[in-house]
Amino acid sequence: DVETLRRVQGIFPSPEEIATVARYKGKAEDLAETERLFLAFAKDKSLKRKISWMLYMADFPAVCRELKRKLDVLNKAIHSLINSQCLRLLLRIVLKLGNYMNAGSKKGRAYGFKLKTLMQLSGIKSADRKTSLLGYAIKHMIEKNHDPTQILTDLKDVEAAARIESKTLSSEVAKMGTIVRAMTDKILNKKSVSEAKELAEYPDDVIVFCEKGAEEHRLLSDSVEKTKGEFLKMTNFFTLEMKDKTAFEEAFKLWAEFLNHFRPALKLAAPKKVKSKTPAAAAKAEGETSKKSEGKEGGDGRSPG
Repeated sequence: DVETLRRVQGIFPSPEEIATVARYKGKAEDLAETERLFLAFAKDKSLKRKISWMLYMADFPAVCRELKRKLDVLNKAIHSLINSQCLRLLLRIVLKLGNYMNAGSKKGRAYGFKLKTLMQLSGIKSADRKTSLLGYAIKHMIEKNHDPTQILTDLKDVEAAARIESKTLSSEVAKMGTIVRAMTDKILNKKSVSEAKELAEYPDDVIVFCEKGAEEHRLLSDSVEKTKGEFLKMTNFFTLEMKDKTAFEEAFKLWAEFLNHFRPALKLAAPKKVKSKTPAAAAKAEGETSKKSEGKEGGDGRSPG
């Protein structure tokens, strides 16, 4: 089973140890238990590779699920940023406020602004120091009957996307392709009788894995490239200035930072919601109020003094 394979992999001898026992010409029973085990390992030069492949096969479904999960998070984050109508409204309000404040200067009548400008809005305060420019923009949204909390709902995947490193994702997919190709070349692409005999040593599920693994890798590679294309559209949409335009995390960390500024500003700007009582609770409260009122009017029946 898998746990046994992991234990064997953990105690597998080094190449030097294998070479040492391979030179032994005496009887195997004269060796200690560890050396006998090493001698058995030395008889099959491809054993370590086979164990590694079998373990990768066992981990393959989980590896695929995790890669697909990461790609799903990235795509959801990308599309939410492009399609969030509330975010667009907030950005339009910020642009108008900026143009109003910069009227008459070179910065006035701007058609857009850099994302880092959003991070500065919470630091721009009103004269009484109670309201930030970001808070004012949020209040303006509320006055126009828009729910600013929808931005948090729309961008719920952005912070998770910021934790996904593009290089790690690409290297994991590349590693999958390297292993699957190595297995396919060694196991399926046989050119001689001796190699064909070696094929018989592998269980049928290994052969099936080589075929399905190659297809799975192809689909994941296509998904990665498609995600990169969508990501590039998003960066162009917001005209993001990035050192590396293929680094997902660089862009999403900027948006995650914006959300860290947005939450406290929203808390201060949005009116506190009053919890509505259920009909039963409302009736109970009304009854208690009525009893108190009756008690005050009727008194305790005794004359004063």
